[in-house]
Amino acid sequence: MTITRHHAASAILTASLVALVASPQSYESPKYAVKDLGTLGGSISIASGINERGQVAGTSFVRGDDAVVGFVTQGEEMCPVGSLGGEVAQATAVNSGGETVGVAQLSGSETVHAFVGKGGEKATDLGTLGGENSLAYDINKSGVVVGLSQTKDDETIHGFSYENGKMRELLPDSAFSAATGINDAGQISGYFASRLGGITGFVWQDGKVMTIKAIRGQVSVPLAISNRAQVVGISSTGKKDEFHAFSFQN
Repeated sequence: MTITRHHAASAILTASLVALVASPQSYESPKYAVKDLGTLGGSISIASGINERGQVAGTSFVRGDDAVVGFVTQGEEMCPVGSLGGEVAQATAVNSGGETVGVAQLSGSETVHAFVGKGGEKATDLGTLGGENSLAYDINKSGVVVGLSQTKDDETIHGFSYENGKMRELLPDSAFSAATGINDAGQISGYFASRLGGITGFVWQDGKVMTIKAIRGQVSVPLAISNRAQVVGISSTGKKDEFHAFSFQN
């Protein structure tokens, strides 16, 4: 095989990079520390949310791995949160006041409901939109909770916002909807399925809905919204089986 100048240049570049990586003088240890939050006695724990004060919300197995419990950290301590009497609870988010939301199994049932609570205190069952199951995704500093719920007769699933003891249905005319995030201004991110097909993202505020289209194609799924109304999520690109992360700001 003839060695061209291109091959020679590539070999020299590769050798140089290997030497650079291998050189002790070129390597600098990263200046950070990974903290082990531990578990509630079991073998696995997962962190899913954090607030401005550094409190972490998540889920942990208990001793014997025979139950799954939501948790929120208080200082160095991991505190159980979210039990509604069943063997499974998962915490998804925590606000600046330490209020934690998620989903928990009811006592003696496979039914799960959205909850809000604080570590060491009894959780509040947020109920449903008339159906059997619900779950909460996020909570803002004012204590407004968003998520999704089955509707009456479990016919469909719709997003909700929960405030002052009342659950409000979002986009009730859609075939399906979910509310995935809320910021401190009360702007809600989510997505809905139209009855003509496709999944469209949205931002909801004070009863008004702004849609977020896909990069290309028919799928746009916002997953979170910041206090600057920046929305992030996943979108189709127009190519088969290809989806990309996206950010959006009006």
